[in-house]
Order: sequence, then C-alpha cells, then structure tokens
Amino acid sequence: MRGAVLNRAASASPAAATNPQNMTYYGGLLLPNTTTYAIWWGNPSDFPTDARDGLDNFLESLDGSEYLQIADQYMFGQKTRTRFGGNLFDYSAPPVQDVPSTDIVAEVHQVLTANGMKADPTALYTVYVSNFPNENYYCAYHDVAPAPDGTPIHIIYVPNDTSAVSGCGTNFSPLFAPNVDPLFTPNTYSGATSAMANSTAHEVMESITDPDASDGWVNLALGVEIGDPCNFIFQSWVPLTVGRWKIQEIWSNAAGGCAQGNGRPAQVLGVVSTVSSINTFDIPGAALGIFSQSINNIGVATGYYNDANDAWHGFVRGSLGKITIIDVPGGTNTVAFASNALGTITGRYTDTTNFVRHCFLRDTHGNFSTIDAPGAVNGTFVTTINDRGAVAGRYNDANCVSHAFIRNSLGTFATFDAPGAGYAGCGPTSGTAVSSINAFGAVAGNFVDAGSVNHAVIRRVDGTITTFDAPGASQGTFAQSINDFGVIAGYYTDSNFVSHGFVRDPLGHITTFDDPNATSGTFALSINAFGAVAGYYSDKNGFPQGFVRDRYGNFLTLPGKRANYGMVVLGINDFGATAGYETAATN
Repeated sequence: MRGAVLNRAASASPAAATNPQNMTYYGGLLLPNTTTYAIWWGNPSDFPTDARDGLDNFLESLDGSEYLQIADQYMFGQKTRTRFGGNLFDYSAPPVQDVPSTDIVAEVHQVLTANGMKADPTALYTVYVSNFPNENYYCAYHDVAPAPDGTPIHIIYVPNDTSAVSGCGTNFSPLFAPNVDPLFTPNTYSGATSAMANSTAHEVMESITDPDASDGWVNLALGVEIGDPCNFIFQSWVPLTVGRWKIQEIWSNAAGGCAQGNGRPAQVLGVVSTVSSINTFDIPGAALGIFSQSINNIGVATGYYNDANDAWHGFVRGSLGKITIIDVPGGTNTVAFASNALGTITGRYTDTTNFVRHCFLRDTHGNFSTIDAPGAVNGTFVTTINDRGAVAGRYNDANCVSHAFIRNSLGTFATFDAPGAGYAGCGPTSGTAVSSINAFGAVAGNFVDAGSVNHAVIRRVDGTITTFDAPGASQGTFAQSINDFGVIAGYYTDSNFVSHGFVRDPLGHITTFDDPNATSGTFALSINAFGAVAGYYSDKNGFPQGFVRDRYGNFLTLPGKRANYGMVVLGINDFGATAGYETAATN
C-alpha cells in the first residue's frame, strides 16, 4: 500500500545534512495549499467518544503551526497552508478486511455526491472508518485515484485504533501493552484518538509533499516518504496553533534528520525509588530516552534505552547505581525487560539475518542463550522471569497469530491459548500473551477475542486456565502483574475509554480503584508480595504521575523531579522500591 504507516515500522533519526535518507524531488505534483475534509464512515458509537472533537481540533490547528512548516522546505519558496473543510458522514458499515485505495476513493466520491459536492483536486479527504480491518499490517495510508469524471481524489485512510492501539498507538512500549507508555502525553484525549491523530499527521505531511505517492519528495532507494524515517519517534509534545499533541517527527532534508518544528526541550531519564528517595539517572548515548521496566528484590533495575539512531539497547542498573549495557552478540535492538534475584536477565532482540525477534537469557557471568518457542516463525517475545529461572511471554506462528508460552529453567515449554481468543490480524492484536509470572509458575496475561476486545487470562501451575473481565470493562481488561499469592493487578477501560485500576484476589473478587488525583485514567502495572500496586495516573493536564497503592487502599504519589513533565512507574519489588522513567526539561 503506497504511503502506508506500518505498525511500528523501522525508524531513523538525526544525522548529517547529506544523510542518504534525504528525500529527492522527482518532478511530481506538490500541494502547498490544501483543504482537509474528515469523512466518518461507520457506526458513530464504535469510535471513541472524543474522536470527532479531538480530530477536529487537530485538523483545525495544523495551519500556521511550526510542525506544518517543516514542509515549507519542499515547496520551492511557497508557504505550506491547510484549512479544515469540515466533517462528512456515511453511517453504512465499512469493509472488514482488505480495503484498497480504490474502495476508499469510491467512498469519497459517494459521500461528496450525497452532499452535493464535487471533488477538489487540491483537497485531502481523510476517511476515518469505525473498525480496524483484519489485515492489521498498517495503521494508515494515503493514495490518489480518479473520480468518475477524471478528477484526482487524494485520500487518507485512517482506521479506528481502539482495538489496535498497541500496534499503532502513541502510548507504546515494547511490551505491546496498550496505554502503558505515556511518554510526552500532552492532552487528555483517549489513546485511540491520539493514535489516529498521529497517523493523520504522518499521512497529511506525506500527502502534501508526495500527493501522487511516487513522484514528489521521496527516497526511492529506501522506498520512503518524509513521514517514514521518523515513524513513531517522539521527542516532545508538539504545540499546534491550539493545544499540544503527541505526533511523530517528520524527516527534514534541511536538518538531515527528524524534526518536530519547535526544538527538543525534553529528555527521558530512568528513575528508581526507595521508600525514602527518588533518583533519576542518565546513560551516555541515550539520546531518545531511558525506560526502566522492572526492579527485582535486590534492587536491580532492568530496562532499555534508545540511541540517536533509534536503536534499542538493554541495561541493568545495580542497587549501588552501576549500569551495565546489554547487547546480544550478532543481534540488534536488544530490549531487556526483567532480571531475577540470581542475576539472570531476559528480554528480546532482532537477528541480523532474517530480522526475526528472539528471546534471550543472560546469566550472571554474561553468557547469552537464545530462546525460541516451539512453532515460533514470526518472533518470540519474552516479558517476565521468576527467581527459579522460568520465563513467559508470547510467540507468533506462521500465520502471525500470537500464542502464550511458559519455559521452565530446564528448557521445557508449555504453550496455551485462552478460550475465546480470536485470530484477526498479526501479533499482539490477536491471540494470547503473558505479561507476568510468579515464583510458582502461575502466569497472568491477556487475549483478544474475535471482536478485537481484550480480556484477562490466568494460567495456574496445574494448567487450569481462567479468563475474566473487570466490572464495567466494555473496552478491555488488561492483567499486568501476578504476585506469589495469586493476586493480580491491572487496569480496564470503560465505555468512555477511561482506564481504571483493579486488583483481583485468588478467589476472583475484584476491587477497582482510581488514584484520588486522577482525572484522565489510572493504570495499575505491577504488584508485589505484600499487595502494594504501582503504576501511574493521568492528571488534569493529561500528564502521567507515578503512584504506589498499598493493600489497604492508601495512595502515595511519586512526583518526578520536574513534575510538570510527569513520571511513570512500571515495576515495584517486595521492599517497595520502584522503577520507571520521567520526562525532564533539558534547559
């Protein structure tokens, strides 16, 4: 699909002005002055409740922004302008699979005709559909095709990211858990609405500079347009003429790298805390952020950082602050997720031959071993390890369907699928996955049903599988952590797309909660043996703030050293120490 935003596509980063990723002009059409229309196709109730308001705000605020002005360098002296032309509606059901651009152009023509309008060859018709079709390999695309009278119609296709926010969302972590990585969150719009705004930004900038998706400003050697090298790279929030958004950077030939239009005033630092202090730390070369993922019972924090080329490197930070970088030999993009009390580290990496992801174990002596689940063709993804050396996660089969696995310290695998797991699409948006394992080998995780809704799943030591949903969880239940007593912590999303925390005891009783200071969601992400839950909540500005909730329901906020930017807590150990990251000003 031409001009497609792929799910978590490869990305690039700043380099010299003669960077080989620079775009070349091939003599085609450019659109320095456009009108963008939003066409809403499908059942309105299937969209997030804030989608129309949010995307109207986004499209109205692009004109005059420094972000849009990145395109000026490609316009041969003209200033880039865009206006929002308004909303058009079609309440019929959109296709559920395989939506080629010719179908989208036909839909645009039909809607325009129904509203007494003719196609405008300089307009961008952004079609928001109420579902996310099953091909699930791209988040959006742009293209052009003629109307029946021959007028070229430039279309942007953006599916509903409600069920695909883990693959297309701006709140992303390599754990593929929706909404758990609110880096640079600048407003209170739902995750799906923010994801669609980000995809729209990508496609609008490419539609302006390469409207015919082949002969404007492109890099034919790499097969990319100006949005692709910077796909899912976020340096800070982006101010438009009204409001702020988390939208990806855009390739700038002038800068020889990715740009967002207003500088880079923020950085992401690792954070570890104890009951008496909060400490941030930096790593040389971590240009695009440090993300602590977990902390074990001897105070070792594990995570990853992004370098200036947006490559991932794992790390562990010892209890005294010593940092060790983890890169799997012969691999790229190493991500460390967890370490146990014996010093074994686990995570994943990508091989350099077939570009397939594998699980790794690194022992206390620095020796690496690779793990691939039986039947894994399109990747093995480990997420958790216990003190006995058992690991768990998910793998993708030849059809790209996700299945859960557990591997004990002797190398024996057990794989399973939750009853009712659907198999629409690829990777974490289909099938079953594990997020946490306790000391006895019981695991908690999630599965996606045929309707693309997430539910929680538990697999006990005897192999018994139980599924559950939190009360009021119309948009998904996400089990994030299980302790040694079988108590589970996680979050669920209600019909208004607002998330709330929960704990579930071994008998199945569920207690839901919100941090007292939360206005836009509470996310419980880790639980220790004493029932203390760590996570973050979104405040009135949409900024994340870390919290710990004890077993009695008392909350403690863990403010970042620059609290106006926010802090996220992802892990807590049995002594109450936590790990995460904060967004800090660079000046």
